[in-house]
Amino acid sequence: MKTYVCPQCDNERRFKGLCRDCTEYDSEGNVVNPVRTVEKGKHIHDENCGEGCGHTHHRHAPTLQDFKNRRRPKLSKKQYQRMQDILREANFESGTVDEARKVLQEKLSEEE
Repeated sequence: MKTYVCPQCDNERRFKGLCRDCTEYDSEGNVVNPVRTVEKGKHIHDENCGEGCGHTHHRHAPTLQDFKNRRRPKLSKKQYQRMQDILREANFESGTVDEARKVLQEKLSEEE
């Protein structure tokens, strides 16, 4: 179940809305200074949150290459397993994608 926390007094509640303790009211009962509760575990954005807090949401438009990569036929399970076996036989543990391609092309050219 979701819980909500007041950012000022840290009281936990099970309802979303205003903190009844921290919200200021006038003599007629109208809200003067509201203090909203936030969901527990979520980051609170404030004026100190800048580039370094990890909240930069920049989506780039998909390129033609992205579109082609999504539409490209994928390897079957047998083909993928064969590729993994070739890389294991060549003791390829870590490296770049280009190095892995080179190992695979060499092995496939030997078989032909």
